[in-house]
Amino acid sequence: MGTGKSLSTPKGGKWSNTKRIITGKLRGTFDVSSSNIVGATVDAGGGVGIGGTPNQIGLVIGSIGAFADKVAESGFEQSLAFLGLQELEGLSAVEVTAAIAERLTSSLDDLNGDLMRDAVREAVLEAAQLGDEDGLEHLERGVDSFFEKEGVIEFVSLVLEKYVFNAIWSCIEDHVQSRSQSVEDFEAFLNAVQSVCESEVRKTLRDLKDRGQLDSIDWFGPRGERIGKTIFSSLEQQLMIGIEG
Repeated sequence: MGTGKSLSTPKGGKWSNTKRIITGKLRGTFDVSSSNIVGATVDAGGGVGIGGTPNQIGLVIGSIGAFADKVAESGFEQSLAFLGLQELEGLSAVEVTAAIAERLTSSLDDLNGDLMRDAVREAVLEAAQLGDEDGLEHLERGVDSFFEKEGVIEFVSLVLEKYVFNAIWSCIEDHVQSRSQSVEDFEAFLNAVQSVCESEVRKTLRDLKDRGQLDSIDWFGPRGERIGKTIFSSLEQQLMIGIEG
């Protein structure tokens, strides 16, 4: 199990220490937390993004928020029109979500764009609680139901939880796999990292909400871009706290 887009774990610099503590964790020679490993990975990579700058990723978060806001306000069908994707009748849920993800992440290239597109696709399908064979009408009902119960920030959180895990895991999966003594060890390590990523995303958004920074957001235009950048910058800082944990 993995992202499907793992890299050869980088060498040198801070990556040497990151790989050292991963190996120690897997072999039981280091008492190190999963939060520490996540923080060390972010620190070694100079941030969460792979090939995309924080500003580029913040811009995409703003676009995701605008899409989510349109769904919450007008429904899934109107949100497709907002993206210029009206003519999708007859396509599967997977094909529709792929089109949505492609449109929302068009400003990101290379691996970073692939990871964010995967995150958007996974989040839409999970929000709608659908399988690969479901069609557009099932997707519409499922997404609308999610937004009626949850909301815009919850969807943004869902995307970011998946993106952050995808980005971090793709950097260390190769090393974890090579040092794991069993499939069970590998999967336990993966699940622990995923849990930290999800928890830190939720904490970041909760803290921003408590400070009033997510109140009455206008996701469209420059203000949406700014809040997207604020969210991502705050998230990277939160993940780095784990280095000291």
